[in-house]
Amino acid sequence: MVVVVFVLTGLAYGIKSDLDSLGRLKEKTARLKVNFEVEVKKQAELKDLLVRLDNKDFIEALSREKLNLVKKGETAYKICR
Repeated sequence: MVVVVFVLTGLAYGIKSDLDSLGRLKEKTARLKVNFEVEVKKQAELKDLLVRLDNKDFIEALSREKLNLVKKGETAYKICR
């Protein structure tokens, strides 16, 4: 009888341990799915940027905005507030 109690206790402990592990794995899977969706969105944005970088006008506008570049003969003004 004592042996049966020990076996059942061991099985119960093993089942609880497995259920805890399953819960942690489900949480990790959910986090990975969210991260995957974020990365898919970033990839789509980068692909869109690559397409736009093929446009000479876009590159010129980006250069003017980010690098403060001007064409020859233009005068650049900086507005201070």
